[in-house]
Amino acid sequence: SLNIRGRGEIGIASIETSPERFAAGEPFNLIIRVENAGTADAKSVRATIDLPVEGSREAFLGKIKPGNDAPALFRLNGAPAGETAYTATIYYNDEWGDHEIAFPLSLAVTPADYSGTIVGLVVLLFIAAGAWWLFIRKSPDKNHE
Repeated sequence: SLNIRGRGEIGIASIETSPERFAAGEPFNLIIRVENAGTADAKSVRATIDLPVEGSREAFLGKIKPGNDAPALFRLNGAPAGETAYTATIYYNDEWGDHEIAFPLSLAVTPADYSGTIVGLVVLLFIAAGAWWLFIRKSPDKNHE
C-alpha cells in the first residue's frame, strides 16, 4: 500500500504594525501573518519574536489549513529608535513531525518626536521674555525721579 502524507509549508505572508507609524517608546501592535503553502494542515502553530521590547513575544495560532494564513499578534512597547534586527521563529507540526523555522526580520522605528516639546519651550521663553519686559517697563525708573 502506498502511504501518501502531506506536508505543512509555513511562511510569512505579511508583516504590519498598528499604528502603521509609531515613535520610539510608544505602544504598538506587530502583526505577522503566517501562511501555510503546503499540502497538509500545520498544527499547534506558534510564533515567537526576540525583539528587545516589553510585551507579548509569543503568539499561539493553532491550526492553519493549506492555502490559509493566520495572524500572530504581538502587543509591544518601548522599541528603540532606528532599525532593529530580530528573528521570528515559527513552530508547528504536521504528518512528518515537529518543525521550527527562523525568519530574520527587521523593525524600523522613528525617533521620538520632540517638536511638541520644543514648541512648548519656545512659547514659555516668549512668555517669560514678555513678563520680564512688562516688569521692567512698569517698575519706576530710578534715574528720572
